Amino acid sequence: MEILFLGTAAAEGWPAVFCRCEACCRARAAGHENIRTRASLLIDGRFKFDLGPDTYHQALVHGVDLGLVRYVFITHSHSDHFYPAELEMRRPPFAHPAPGEEHDPGLDVYGNEMVVRKALELKVAEDAGEAGPADDGLESVSEPEAQPEPRQGALVRVHRVKAFRPFRAGDAELVPLRADHKPDEEALFYLFRRGGKTLLYGLDTGYFPEETWAWLEGESGRRWVGDGLDLVILDCTSGPLPGDRRRIHMNIETDLAVRERLLAAGLTAPACRFVATHFSHNGGLLHSELKAAFRQHLTERGLPPDTFIVAYDGLRLTI
Repeated sequence: MEILFLGTAAAEGWPAVFCRCEACCRARAAGHENIRTRASLLIDGRFKFDLGPDTYHQALVHGVDLGLVRYVFITHSHSDHFYPAELEMRRPPFAHPAPGEEHDPGLDVYGNEMVVRKALELKVAEDAGEAGPADDGLESVSEPEAQPEPRQGALVRVHRVKAFRPFRAGDAELVPLRADHKPDEEALFYLFRRGGKTLLYGLDTGYFPEETWAWLEGESGRRWVGDGLDLVILDCTSGPLPGDRRRIHMNIETDLAVRERLLAAGLTAPACRFVATHFSHNGGLLHSELKAAFRQHLTERGLPPDTFIVAYDGLRLTI
């Protein structure tokens, strides 16, 4: 499984769009890993997490052919994670198949009710109903809702997903998990499994809600994770900021607490790697300084200094 971090910043980007604070001025001057666009992840060139306003720029910078992306998984409706107007560009006359291709498979987008509503209001996607269950023997909390038929030939289809209901997207399987982030909608993060490897994409959440921990640590979660998570990607919006930052977003200390509980529950594979991302300029530390802050926290706990990878735009991992 090939992982590409397209963006690693929080909502404002870093340097932030209109900001002239010290952290943003330092990032502009330093460049390289210190320039962070809004968070997004690409897996095997076909599976994308979130569709923010920096998508086109990220594709150009990292050499990504967005026409090959088949599935997009949205965590919630904040504009840095879901910029639905971009979906208009996936249809003619703005997008065409490659020469010699007779069939355009289109794009399938998955998200909560608010995500679906925004896509339909802008008329950039067809309603494909609730995502179909994954054939993994796990039962959903309730029966799937009736599926509306998308218009014949629809190129962009939006599917509803709900927390703890596994679904399939192509040859990948996913479980949306409930996040602690946006009180007026069911914000989600995801378990993703493909080719015998499993990752957790945990952005825009505080310390996981207890109902999410109950699912992960219960029979359904253990069966789904199987031999354990191979990669865990966590929100670190608050970076080095001190204190009990367990709501809405996380900091370094909370990331370490999530890791500790996942390990204690036996949910990680022996070679599992942990990555921190979704950084805000309000944390104040540039890339090398964030790495040093993580090393200090880890060393104080008697852990290897490379236990966490500090992500940057363009980071590539293979699991």
